Parts: sequence; structure tokens; C-alpha cells
Amino acid sequence: MTPRRYATTLCLTMILVAILTTLARAGQAFPFPPTQPGTPAQPAVDPRLAQIRRGLEAKNLRVLELELKRTSDGDPQWWTETAANYSQPGRDKVLEQTFTMWGAMFEVLNQEDARTLLSVSQLWTKYSIIFHSRVSALATFAKAFQAARSDSERTEAYNVFIRQAGVAVWDNERGQQVDQKDFVNKNFTK
Repeated sequence: MTPRRYATTLCLTMILVAILTTLARAGQAFPFPPTQPGTPAQPAVDPRLAQIRRGLEAKNLRVLELELKRTSDGDPQWWTETAANYSQPGRDKVLEQTFTMWGAMFEVLNQEDARTLLSVSQLWTKYSIIFHSRVSALATFAKAFQAARSDSERTEAYNVFIRQAGVAVWDNERGQQVDQKDFVNKNFTK
């Protein structure tokens, strides 16, 4: 360390000590809260999270994340992420896993407020494929599907529902949503 660098470091340290001493003597709070000894309080865990986890694991899905959040509008949002159970995503494989996940969640949460959002995410390579639906939309779909008398009616109930669901692809490495034009017709095996 050069004498000049030593003197600069010493001077800056003395200035910092003087500022902190002045603040403490003036009765003002430090710009950061002091740490308190002891263990931090753990947030209350909703028992429905454990029920959903058991339901997903019973369907042979590896649960990576499961939590209750709030949307920007303040509505409850149940978030579940599992590892993708396919090596290459395809419409049928992705939707089969999505409906399995929604089914496990809906079984536990079907009495929730209609605005409650059920979000399912499938982690595949560096991407997560995410689907969102409200409890009310899932309930409407379940009733329509069960009431259907033919395959064409079940297909129509399915198509109406899936058009209402929100879909997004998240790039986990970049930490941002992927635009559709960046995701469609790409070879992700390289």
C-alpha cells in the first residue's frame, strides 16, 4: 500500500467515524436498522400449501416452489413451480402437466374467492412455461366439462377455458419474459 493510498484510506475512515458519531450524538437513527440478536420470526405457513405439495408429488411431479403471494391488484395468487416432466415441450405434454397442476391446486382451493389466481410454472431447461387462471374460470370449466354429453362439447369447454388462461414464457437466465417471436420455431436443444 502506498503512503498516499494509506493516508486517503485513513482520512476517509476518520470522516465516516465523525459522521456516525455526530448522528448518534444528535439522537438521529442510523441510516440502517441495528441487528437484534435472536432468531427471526418465521411467517405462518398455510396448511393448504402442504396439501397441494402432497397432491402434486402424488402425481409424480417434483415441486420446486410453492407459495401464496398477492397480485399487484391485491388478489391472492397461489404459485406453484414444478420441474417439467418432458424433455421437449409440445402442446399436449405442456397442457397435460398444466392441468395436472391446476387439478391438484383446485382440489384444495376450490372454495377460495373467485378472484384468486392459480399460477402454475413448469421449469424446462432455462425457461419456465407459466399458465394463470382464476378459481372462477377453473370452476366454470370443470362444470362445463362434467356437464358435456359428447366429445365435441368437452372440446368446446376446453377451448373456451384455454383461451381465457394467461400464458407466458420466462427466461430464467435473463430474468425476463420471453416475447413469443423469440420462442416460437426455435431449436432449444443446442
